[in-house]
Amino acid sequence: MREAGLPMTRGTMTHQLRLTSSSGVELVARLVYHGETYGGGQLVNTGYRSLAEFLVPRGVSSRLNAVYPADELPLEPGWAPGGVAQLALPEAEIERLGRWIADPSAVEDAGVLLVGDDEELDKALVALGRLDLDPVREAEALRALARARAVPPALIVVGQEVGRLGAAELVRRLVAAAETRDVPVIVVGGSEAEATAAGAALHVSTPPDYAAFADDASELLDMV
Repeated sequence: MREAGLPMTRGTMTHQLRLTSSSGVELVARLVYHGETYGGGQLVNTGYRSLAEFLVPRGVSSRLNAVYPADELPLEPGWAPGGVAQLALPEAEIERLGRWIADPSAVEDAGVLLVGDDEELDKALVALGRLDLDPVREAEALRALARARAVPPALIVVGQEVGRLGAAELVRRLVAAAETRDVPVIVVGGSEAEATAAGAALHVSTPPDYAAFADDASELLDMV
């Protein structure tokens, strides 16, 4: 791959791709551009070459597996990020990875993180189905925060039953974190004033109008 074909900086969306190894292990590839953090936010890409970071989601966090210059990935069937045998990629995934490195927008996964144990989120998930977002659900706020910072989604939907941290505080931490500050957050239920003050992009009263909810979510994604 030629580095000239890779953008040096991103827009507001983190480029990421979900992959499945030959042994069935899910891993996530992230493109890290100049000035962006990686390694759990501990390192900064100070060079002018895009990096490809590979993570294995593990509940409350994601383990850093390996980081490579994006134009030097050994894209051959059976290649395993970090040399970990369980992460060896089949030919079809290697092909997807290669196309994604060349043009992230052509292959990139878009995900939605739903946070909370609210019944309304079950219905919201159905409503968001038409947006072709890959859903991830976390019931507890701190686990959701760790997941979102490790692998930022395209959209975050926060209910009220999120544990002791509370919905408003979760939103504040998401907005404050460098990894997630550009991810739009929708709060379902609770106080509109609190949600807005915390930094939510949108507050939805309960019970929601789910058709309008999906339209509003689509508009937020178009603005990112």
